Amino acid sequence: MRPSDLEDRVLIMAPIGQDAAAMAKLLEGHGFKTQVCLKPEECAREIGRGAGALLLTEETLEHASIFAVLQILQAQPAWSDLPLILLTRGGESRLTKLLDLAGSAAGSVTFLERPMRSATLWRSVQVALRSRRRQYQVRDLIQEQKRSAEIANRLASIVEFSDDAIISKNLEGIITTWNRAAERLFGYRAEEAVGQHISILIPADRLDEEPGILERIRRGELIEHFETIRCRKDGTCLDISLTISPLYDSSGKIIGASKIARDITERKRFDRALLESEERYRTLVSQVKDYAIFGTDTAGIATSWNEGVERVLGFSEHEFIGLEVAKAIFTPEDLAAGIHIQELETAMAMGTANNDRWLQRKDRTRFYASGMTTGLKDESGRVIGFTKVLRDDTPKKQAAEHLERVVAERTADLRASNEQLEAFVYSIAHDLRAPVRSMTGYAQMLIDDYASALDETAQHMLKRIGTSSEFMDKLLVDLLAYGRTARIELEIGPVQVRDAWNSALLQCAIQIEQSNAHVESAESLPAVLAHEGTLAQVLANLLSNALKFVAPGVQPRVRFSAEDRSANVRLWVEDNGIGIPPHQHDRVFRVFERLHGARYVGTGIGLSIVRKGAERMNGQVGFESAPGNGTCFWVDLPKAASAEG
Repeated sequence: MRPSDLEDRVLIMAPIGQDAAAMAKLLEGHGFKTQVCLKPEECAREIGRGAGALLLTEETLEHASIFAVLQILQAQPAWSDLPLILLTRGGESRLTKLLDLAGSAAGSVTFLERPMRSATLWRSVQVALRSRRRQYQVRDLIQEQKRSAEIANRLASIVEFSDDAIISKNLEGIITTWNRAAERLFGYRAEEAVGQHISILIPADRLDEEPGILERIRRGELIEHFETIRCRKDGTCLDISLTISPLYDSSGKIIGASKIARDITERKRFDRALLESEERYRTLVSQVKDYAIFGTDTAGIATSWNEGVERVLGFSEHEFIGLEVAKAIFTPEDLAAGIHIQELETAMAMGTANNDRWLQRKDRTRFYASGMTTGLKDESGRVIGFTKVLRDDTPKKQAAEHLERVVAERTADLRASNEQLEAFVYSIAHDLRAPVRSMTGYAQMLIDDYASALDETAQHMLKRIGTSSEFMDKLLVDLLAYGRTARIELEIGPVQVRDAWNSALLQCAIQIEQSNAHVESAESLPAVLAHEGTLAQVLANLLSNALKFVAPGVQPRVRFSAEDRSANVRLWVEDNGIGIPPHQHDRVFRVFERLHGARYVGTGIGLSIVRKGAERMNGQVGFESAPGNGTCFWVDLPKAASAEG
């Protein structure tokens, strides 16, 4: 049932016989809505839901729960006075009791004495319902006034605490309201501004604006985003955006205007700076002739042009604007490869993209361009176009290509010279070994056969000849090893590092025994792509160095291990030796470099062989070292797809 239907109901309670049903039938026959309540509790509940009148018989007063009805009647809101119709049978004492009931209910009570005519009953109900409807009208009016007051309070709060200045004035231009934002913006307190003419805010050269504004307001026009200048109390002027709307009274008559003022001084200053910047940019771009500077939209269609475009690319402004730039200037092979698309995608993603490539002019001649493509974004970060700057760098490109050819030729010549020199050194070393061995042999024969005929000085000189010739032979052996490493053809293939390490241990066995060294290796060693003999020589030289360069009285300790480094394997030879000072690191792998002089025996070629061997196997060498903390030499070689050894 709708709320309006509930409010028109006549609630009937008559506990004796068929009285309630009979009265309901009578009233419904005259068009009234009724509901019979069997108990006072039900009647009280239905009153709470809404009712137009309450019809009770005197017997109802005898019910023990009648006070539930009395309580809800007494709790009615101020606007409500539910009409109560009591059907009685007369009698003074009974009448007194009914009056007491009426007084406690504080409602409008109509007494009807039975028996009565049916017309008396339904007309009494009609009068009661008419009275109840007026009460509901009062209720609705109160509620509407309350809602209007709440809306007015909210609007007043919004106006008062708005960030925008909100001012109202009458049709004569007199200020009638002034919010806090207006105080902050213009410097006048509300009590200073209200009652003053709006012209206190208008500079002298703009006073003619106000009559036109008031005339438009009188016509009921809304004025939106009117940009002008207004003055503060201290005399400073502001750029202001005004939105002005008519104010109406309850009859719909225009009685004034409401004005919203927003300070746009900063925005106008920014706009002016932007215009100046754009003008400077246009002037700069138009005057630059060695660079083609132009803009495109996101589809690559040209949107701007400078004289450099005609100078570099050959297009006039009329020909260029609206042109699909990529098809006009990219070479056919770059277009087929999608280079133009990649360039724009890079500029969108990274902000800029490099332009260094061969392009073509309007006449299809090619030139080497260098420059940059930049993505242009709006305030939200969305790319809205591109700026491209490029110049003709063909002479520089040609000079660079010529230089590259010269460098390549000279590098090839140097490589050939080095190879010839290495071959010459190898040949000399090989040829010198025979006379050196002869010198060693004859010196030893003199000592063995003629020692008794020689004095001590002669014998000492012969021993020095023998020692020097032995060193010379060792030097020649190392030179031959270096030459072989540099010259022989190496067959690169899978090599078990364990096998190469065992070979190195065998080569250094006497040195290990004489130095009482402790040498250990990792249990798991991989396979690498290398040449087994060369790898064994490299590891033997590193092991020999580790055994040699230790402080006096220190037992050499060497550890060999391998480290998986993605596509490569790094082999480590770690020792507890004297270390290498930082200022000597760059000399370690040079030929004939002896960092520690005569303190340690050596030719200065061993580590040169290590580097040359690693490079011949497509590898690299390096080390980590500090004085007193030992040295860790490493060799990087390509990984082989074979099981670890």
